[in-house]
Amino acid sequence: MNIHKVLKWVTFGFEAFLAIPLIGGAFILANGWTPLLIVGVLHLISIVLLLANRQKLVVGNLIGIVGAMLGAIPVLGWILHVFTAIVLFLESMYLSKKKDEQRFEYEADL
Repeated sequence: MNIHKVLKWVTFGFEAFLAIPLIGGAFILANGWTPLLIVGVLHLISIVLLLANRQKLVVGNLIGIVGAMLGAIPVLGWILHVFTAIVLFLESMYLSKKKDEQRFEYEADL
């Protein structure tokens, strides 16, 4: 599994955790909004690695950066974390499926 795929799954997991009602918000408040900074940096690193590997699936991470910036607004932040987690999950599944299809095509050629 490539690093950009791992980061895509990690950012999905982080966003999904932050999207849990009350628990995600309490975690953010208890740590002084530091989790939003961390997830924003993870999204930025993911975008750089995805573009370096010529992957076009950066929409979820772009939404994640917006969500990290606006995450301090209680209801809007929660909605953005939920939406980001869904998009990142779909992109992660697509990347995993795409790699599996390429592997099967390679094995069929042998």
